[in-house]
Amino acid sequence: MSFSKTLQALLNSILVPVLRTKSTELANDAIICLSDAGFRTIEITMTIPDSYSLIEKWSKKDMLIGAGTVFDLETAKRCIEAGASFVVSPINVEGLPNLCHKHDVISILGAMTPNEVQTIINAGSDIIKVYPASAVGGPSYIKALLDVFPDTLFMPTGGINAENINEYLKAGAALLAAGSSLLDFDAIEQINLSKVQEDCRRYIEIINEYKRGE
Repeated sequence: MSFSKTLQALLNSILVPVLRTKSTELANDAIICLSDAGFRTIEITMTIPDSYSLIEKWSKKDMLIGAGTVFDLETAKRCIEAGASFVVSPINVEGLPNLCHKHDVISILGAMTPNEVQTIINAGSDIIKVYPASAVGGPSYIKALLDVFPDTLFMPTGGINAENINEYLKAGAALLAAGSSLLDFDAIEQINLSKVQEDCRRYIEIINEYKRGE
């Protein structure tokens, strides 16, 4: 998939599930739940054991798989080689956008203050991750950033839940990322996958309602 098509597919997903589990097997179960519910975009974090194999496995399916919590170029390179379509870091990893762009991969670097946002823009990041968004004002903060940085693609992360998704989108967020509010990690560890699937379907319905303009 070309860079532009990958970026558009990522933006069209609206909500990116951020996956963190204590084992590869539990992560795989969670991805199955997400996929069955209708999610086609998933961020697999480097905190998961053997995360590279998960990226490799699921990127070969009809899924847009990203690598999350990436702190250095070597890790990013391994993720890209495994098949990651986008690479996410909560910080500014020097050289990451250039590495990603050589492989038509989307780069998403983290920033919080206006000064950090400008630094990330100058670095060439395609999307700006704002984390933890809920700790600095939530939707109103995203709106304030867009007043200063119009047309910038912001991805708020941290504190995103079913109740505030629409608020963030109305504030101008390009897309969102959600972890524990979307994925009940305790339920995953207890192999209560029906609970996980139920939560996932709820979020998919919220996204579909937004797309329909309801």
